[in-house]
Amino acid sequence: MPESTGSRRRTKSAVRGSLDRLPSGSYRVRVNAGTDPLTGRQNTLVEVRETRQEAEKARTRLPA
Repeated sequence: MPESTGSRRRTKSAVRGSLDRLPSGSYRVRVNAGTDPLTGRQNTLVEVRETRQEAEKARTRLPA
C-alpha cells in the first residue's frame, strides 16, 4: 500500500500563488501577500499576463 504524502515540507523553491487561464486565453496570477494588521483581511496581489511564461515570471517576481 502506498504511503500518504499529505504532510510535505515546503522549501524556499516551492511554488506559491496560483495561475488561472482566463476565457480570453490570458493567465491570471494571484499571490497571497499576508494579512492586513488593522483589518485582519488577506491581501492578494493579482496580475494578468498574455503568456504562461510571462505569468510564471510575474509569480516569482511578486512579493509574498
